[in-house]
Amino acid sequence: MKIAIMGDTHLGYARFEEDSYIQAEWAIKDAEDKADLIIIAGDVFDTKIPRMETLQRALNIFKKIKKRIITIHGNHERRSKDSVNILQILDTGGFVEYLHNQSLQIEENGEKINIIGLGSVPSFYSKTALKVCTEKNGPKKGYFNILVLHQNFNELSMGEEDLSFEDIQELNFDLIINGHIHKHHNSLNGKLIIPGSTVVTQLKKEETEARGYVLYDTEKKEGRFIPVKSRDFYLEELEFENAGILEVRKAVEEKIEEIKKRSPESIIKIRLKGKIMDGLSPSDLVLRGGKNIFIDNKLNIKNLRQRLDEIKAGRKSEVSVRDYAMKKLKEKTENKIDFDPVEFFEKLSESPDKAIKYLEE
Repeated sequence: MKIAIMGDTHLGYARFEEDSYIQAEWAIKDAEDKADLIIIAGDVFDTKIPRMETLQRALNIFKKIKKRIITIHGNHERRSKDSVNILQILDTGGFVEYLHNQSLQIEENGEKINIIGLGSVPSFYSKTALKVCTEKNGPKKGYFNILVLHQNFNELSMGEEDLSFEDIQELNFDLIINGHIHKHHNSLNGKLIIPGSTVVTQLKKEETEARGYVLYDTEKKEGRFIPVKSRDFYLEELEFENAGILEVRKAVEEKIEEIKKRSPESIIKIRLKGKIMDGLSPSDLVLRGGKNIFIDNKLNIKNLRQRLDEIKAGRKSEVSVRDYAMKKLKEKTENKIDFDPVEFFEKLSESPDKAIKYLEE
């Protein structure tokens, strides 16, 4: 049996809403042509309670699909225990088959598939929920057993409470599918498949790679990544050293123009790093990104190591937090105002009236 594995379509995602519909529909239709079954590993929608317009667009996609669609909920759809989520509503309407802490058996052409679904749960509860779910619905003898999750993994997210590969590698499943992580990833010798998202949402480096889904062959026990037809996303970093405003602005405009020549409809994020000239502030730099262009201004932002070194130095010299703050305030405002900022702060700490009187004098 061939199974199409996808996740995180985020239908209705506000920033790139039209992309969310177009790219999900392309993936689902393409999967219908190539696969016997479609599994979506959560975050089908971007919000717990989608707008009616989003729901209508989604139903227009799903009603055209004749192949079975199995899905679990993601963290974006997760609601409290006694509340109905949007995927349960789609299940009631016959558009998808929703699983949470449940199993589903499919027999086709002599092949038997057992699918266990566990929708997103809070990270602190993920290990317990996994244990409860697998013990209740456990793998079935004589079936190709599939576990579908929507969780972070410690090895990919660095979260202390997240699941780890160790938690799943000894489970007796032929295939484990996980959503939530937007970058395509395979681990445990192909036993764990993360299809990634079908739409750009987080504007992170990993999303510059192709969006898509995985076509998995249960007989061969191997998957093939199928890229989704979508717009390009570029994330570029520009680093400066004692640069002027005009220099930064020119570099940004040239980089945008260069990318637009290659890919006119692309999404672009420019991250600015390093330092600008003394006396200038990052807020002095006004850059208008424009449609689908995003500027991440991190100029003059010290890295974590620099901040820790400053804190350690302050402790060694026994400089109080207040004195350190006063020193930084004076440095930041030097030659920019006509009064002593430290003296003004002292007056202000006494009373607003004294601060006003100080300014008037």
